[in-house]
This record gives sequence, structure tokens and C-alpha cells, in this order.
Amino acid sequence: MRKPKGADLVNLLIVTLPIAAWLEGLVRGSGASLWLRDWLLSGLATVSFLIVFSNLTSKHGYLWVLALVAIICTLHGLRVARRPNDPRGFLQTAGRTFITFWKYVAIVFVLVGWWVLAIKFPGWSALIALCGLAAYLATRERAFVRRNFAAMLGVASLSLFMLLQVHEFATAQTAGGVRIFERYGAYDIADNGRGLFVVTARHPDAFRLMPNQSWQDVQQAYNPQRMAVDRQTGEILLANYLGSRITIFDGIQSETIKTCRWPVDMAVDQDRRRLYVACEGIQELQVYQLDGDRSQIDAWSSQIMSYSLALDQVRHRLYTTSEILWGALEAFDTTDGSRSKIHPGLIVWGVAVDELTGNVWIARPLPGVLEVYDPQLRKLASVRVGTSPRDLAIDPQRRVLLAGNYFSGTLAVVDLDQMRLVQRLSVGSYSPLPLLTGVYVGTDGWWYTADRSGVWRIRPSVPPEPNTYGWPPSPTGL
Repeated sequence: MRKPKGADLVNLLIVTLPIAAWLEGLVRGSGASLWLRDWLLSGLATVSFLIVFSNLTSKHGYLWVLALVAIICTLHGLRVARRPNDPRGFLQTAGRTFITFWKYVAIVFVLVGWWVLAIKFPGWSALIALCGLAAYLATRERAFVRRNFAAMLGVASLSLFMLLQVHEFATAQTAGGVRIFERYGAYDIADNGRGLFVVTARHPDAFRLMPNQSWQDVQQAYNPQRMAVDRQTGEILLANYLGSRITIFDGIQSETIKTCRWPVDMAVDQDRRRLYVACEGIQELQVYQLDGDRSQIDAWSSQIMSYSLALDQVRHRLYTTSEILWGALEAFDTTDGSRSKIHPGLIVWGVAVDELTGNVWIARPLPGVLEVYDPQLRKLASVRVGTSPRDLAIDPQRRVLLAGNYFSGTLAVVDLDQMRLVQRLSVGSYSPLPLLTGVYVGTDGWWYTADRSGVWRIRPSVPPEPNTYGWPPSPTGL
């Protein structure tokens, strides 16, 4: 019997991990914290994603990293060829080594789909893994299946993952909705009661909906990432991610506050008149005065790279999540800056606070669940809402939470008190990878979502009915 090669061992490891994770789920229950699913497979998915798409050093930093590795591999291939004086051999060896390197980069990329499928749909991935394992063991050493085994698994898993997104959208309840903003790449939404504001990712800018239903550009917006609203003054605040500043728009003119590197999100404390800014670039939370000279009055060191912020004004608690490196939920006491932290699992996206109960909701996209914690960060429940929950919004009047599923484009509606999924809504018509990024509850009672196709206005599916006056509402100042 032929002794297994290193490639055989790697391929067999790739195919058996999902089977082992599925068996662990059967033994311990899918609702439990599973080591293989929640840590090992989630870690492999994160590493695979970062290898291809990492831009932590700069906007296009991963291109430099991959180019450098390609050069190193090419030079290594030339050394092995031992033909430094043969130009033709130089070009042939360099070309083969370069193509081989990018082949493995492509395999790492498609394996993202394999790990994600194993986390989200363990039964499907185990079935594919068993079929793949049988095909692998039944073929000869140099057969096509063996030479391209990892790539075939990755392509199969990505294809199945896309089909499952289509199935989730097709089986969701139709919400209808009207697209009120049609620019490509809508990212976030805000509403101060006198107008609707949208930021876009494709053309980094901010826009305001005017009474004649036209959209006006907001000045001095430098690649805005997220928005916040000062309810007392009606001002819109924009976190300019690449501009390292906060833009404050009062409806007539804008002013800017120079802030930290990569401000990613904000929260407004109406009672204490403070603005909290999450700084992804320096792992810090900065505190500013909202009135007067708007100066910085404090800074709290964070142990995570923040993604999202949520404020509980009643209990003076500020929550932030981290989506990369090691998913975390961090809580700050806004009276003294003291901090506590937990790690629910790799990759945590959105966060929202139910100020009536103090419960904190977070989105975990890999297992496709929302998790609920009390103010002391003790887990209360886990609610499965779809394939990829990302941003969250709470409708306090209807006592529901809205969760946008990033890849399928569906909107999950969750009962805050019973902690269960009420329904899943499809918005508009399906398009591949809708990338639903913004979820918002307007002051007029309507629901809004932002995705790759624009902004959608949705009639709430649970009572009471939203305001039925004409759209947009008559502005009173803006």
C-alpha cells in the first residue's frame, strides 16, 4: 500500500473536519457552545478570509502582501531550477511558480465557502464531505479528483451556499417595500424626524432626502461609515472613516471635529450631552462634548477593534463589538470608564440594546444567530434568524428587533420579550449578494433597509400601523 503524501493528509483533514463538527453537534446539541464549530472552523474561515482580503495595514495592503509572497515564491523557483544563465528557462520557471502560487491562493479563497458551509449548515457539509471522501479514496493517485480536491470542495460549497441564500429569500414572507434611493451601494440610514439621510459605500458620500423627493449632497462628508442623530438639536453626525473626522450637519451648514484614526461608529448620550466615538484604528473609545466647543473630554482604551456601538442611557452602559481577530462584546460604564468583556465566538457584527429590559443583542454571522445577554453579560438566549445577520435595529414601539441578513438580503423580525423569531421578510426582488448593511426604524414608524441596490422603505409587519401622512414628511427646519 502506498504511503500517504502530505497532500493526502491535508485533503483528508479538510474533508473530515466538517464531519467531526457535525457529529459533535449531534452529541452535544446544536445550541451548545461547540469547540469544532464555534472555534476551530470559525478560526479557519477567518484566517482564510484574511489571507485573501486582509486590508488591516492600508486600503489595498493585501495586494502588497500577496505580491511580495509571489515574488519570493518566484525567486525560490528560479533557485531550484538552477538555470540562471538560461533566459528561456528563467521565464518558464518564473511563470510556473507564479501560476502555482496563485492557484493555492484561489484554493484558500474558495475554502472560505467550505468552512462557512460547515459552520452554518453542518448536515449539508457532512453529506458533501462523505461523498467527497468516497470519491477521493476510490480514485487513483494522479486522478483529476485528487489533484483538484480542495478546489472542488470549495467550488461546490460556494455554489451550495449561494443556492441556500436564494432559498432563504424565496421562502421568506414578501414585505414589498418601495425603493426610495437607487444609488449603488447604500450603506447606512438616519432620520432626525425632519428628513432622511443616507450614506453610500460605492461613492463615498452622504445624501439628504428633500421635500420634492430629490436627493441633495451633504457637504464635507469624507467617506462616511456610520451616522448618529442628536435628537435635541436635529443634527446629523457622520463618522468619516478615512477622513479621521466627524461631520456635524445642522441642515444648512456643516462643521467637522478632528478625531481618531478610522472612526467606525458613534453613539449619542442625549441626557449627558456626550458623543462616543469608536476608533477602529487605535482601539480606543473617545468621548466628546456635544455642546459648546465640542472638545474631547475623555478616552477609554479598548482591547478590541470596534465594529459597532450601542448605548443604554438608562443604565449608563456602552457596548461595542469586534468583527475580526477574536470576536468580542465589550461593555463600558459611562460614569467611570470601567470595562468588562466576553468572547461569544469568532466574528461578532451588530449590537443593539433594549433599554426597557437592559438586554443586549449581538449578531453572530457564522452560526447565523442572535445572542441575548443581560447587563452583566450573562447569556440569556440564542435565536437563529438566517444565514448572515449583520446590522440590528430595535423598534421599541412594537417591541421587536430587526436583523438584516447580509448575504440573503432578508430582514428577520424578532420578538424582544419572548426572544424568538417572528418572521423573515424579503425586500424587493432577489439579486445575487445583495449585501444588506443598514437597518433602521424611522421616527415616522416605517422600517428602512440599505443594500447594494439602494434604500427600501417597508411597511412594518406587526402593529401598530406607521404614520400614513405623505412621504416625505414636511420638513420643519431641514
